[in-house]
Order: sequence, then structure tokens, then C-alpha cells
Amino acid sequence: MSISKTEDMKNKLLELQEEDYSSFVKALVSIETGVNEEDKLNTVYTEFINDDEWYPLDSKFYEFDWEKKR
Repeated sequence: MSISKTEDMKNKLLELQEEDYSSFVKALVSIETGVNEEDKLNTVYTEFINDDEWYPLDSKFYEFDWEKKR
């Protein structure tokens, strides 16, 4: 049984996350914001790690009604 492209990508991302979580988060932030300065990425990573209410995805993803039928 083959795995889907989504599952394949998810597995790759999990490997990267486990390898170096800090760099993983900073890379995602850099991709989404266009910020490339390491000092700024370090600052935002530190803020992210120290704030239990700061999520890597927009809160709408967490609030989405996944059971809703369309």
C-alpha cells in the first residue's frame, strides 16, 4: 500500500522537526514572513518557545470545525 503525498511530506517534516526543532521553526517563520536575518529569527523563536499561547499555525486552524460537513 503506497502512502499519500501528504503523508510522505508529513513524515519528512517530522524528521526535520526531530532533527533540529529550533531550525525547523525558524525556517517555517522565514518562509512565511520573508525574514532571513538570523538574529530576528532567534528572537521570534525565543518568544514562541516561551509563550504557551503562541501557536505555529493561525488560531483558525485550531478553531476549525473539522467535523463539519460541506
